[in-house]
Amino acid sequence: MCKNSVFPAYLEAVKSNPTLTFEQFVASDNYEVPVQKPGDHPEEVSAEEVKSSKSGSPFTSFISAKKSYKMKAGDILICYGTGSSGSRLIGHAAMATSANYIIEMSGKPHNASGDSWRKNNAHVKSKATFFKEHTKGSDYVAVYRNNHPVYSDRASTYAYRHMYKEDNPTYHITSTIFQKSPSYCSKYVVLAYYWGATKKSWGDGARHGIIPPHQLPSYFSDSFVPSYKYKVTSY
Repeated sequence: MCKNSVFPAYLEAVKSNPTLTFEQFVASDNYEVPVQKPGDHPEEVSAEEVKSSKSGSPFTSFISAKKSYKMKAGDILICYGTGSSGSRLIGHAAMATSANYIIEMSGKPHNASGDSWRKNNAHVKSKATFFKEHTKGSDYVAVYRNNHPVYSDRASTYAYRHMYKEDNPTYHITSTIFQKSPSYCSKYVVLAYYWGATKKSWGDGARHGIIPPHQLPSYFSDSFVPSYKYKVTSY
């Protein structure tokens, strides 16, 4: 991963910051491991719904190799692995809008209606499509969830209505954090909470700069800092 993803991203970053060392770069991305609070115990699960056997036997009906992930609106999804990295940012971040759909800004062109290509980059994917893309090989998705389900729902609703349907931002990585457009994957998630739920969700971090996907949880404040709940490794 260092050869194929991390170091190429560092070479892009150092173009705009010549004094940046490689260790500083990987440290700013939490050394490519999920942020984990004391008390977090992430459970390894599959994103695919696990169907129980219909054999009728009480001993086999509920046996499964791995539990399934029950997605909730506002869940923060952070991707790890070589398949989730872009040219400047390592990893990817997105947010669930319901039990079955996810909104994201990937920076990649996408087919919105089967025949037309959109310039704006916020788009919605099904749960199946997203997790099939991001759990190939050793790639996995870290799922974060906070203790404010009402605010989580508000954030996901705001993202869909006002940062997708009404005013879809263009994709560009900039250091202006609170400007809705342009935006990018991790900034998009943070702003959905900041503008759509409550400004109290913002932490005491910098007011300018780039939000690395793998550091995204640390940008929230106090009780809004999400917990690492699940490690999704397959679909």
